[in-house]
Amino acid sequence: MWVAGKFLKRDDYLDSSAKSIKWLLDLQNSDGVIPRLYFDDKPVFHERIDAIAQTVRMAIIHIVEKRLDSCYYSHIVKLISLMLKYQVKEGNKHELGGINWGKTSNGKIMEHPNSWVTAFSIQALMIHEDYLENNKLDLNLFHIV
Repeated sequence: MWVAGKFLKRDDYLDSSAKSIKWLLDLQNSDGVIPRLYFDDKPVFHERIDAIAQTVRMAIIHIVEKRLDSCYYSHIVKLISLMLKYQVKEGNKHELGGINWGKTSNGKIMEHPNSWVTAFSIQALMIHEDYLENNKLDLNLFHIV
């Protein structure tokens, strides 16, 4: 919705995107996990790091664009902390620094780094760093889509 809203200059799409991020962050549990899906009308809180990284990216973008209240920044910090727990810090030298996928829907940890999860995580961390340094984003946001 955000990309379409930017490209088409549609505030209603941008507002919808921001509302979806707010909804997701409002569901974040005390461990910092956002639901990965709903099953039988109940949220499933087994973390998917790609979804967490995407949420971080979009939450910061919406805060900067003033579509999401900055009080949600504390939610972002929890998500980043959770995301970094899945970074490969030892073992196979070819995997070091990569980010593991997270957990399956039934909670099994997937202990292998994943290229798109790592890319999304790096982008989320870059956006976060830019936000902290400048309180705005100096990135071409279409490069992250």
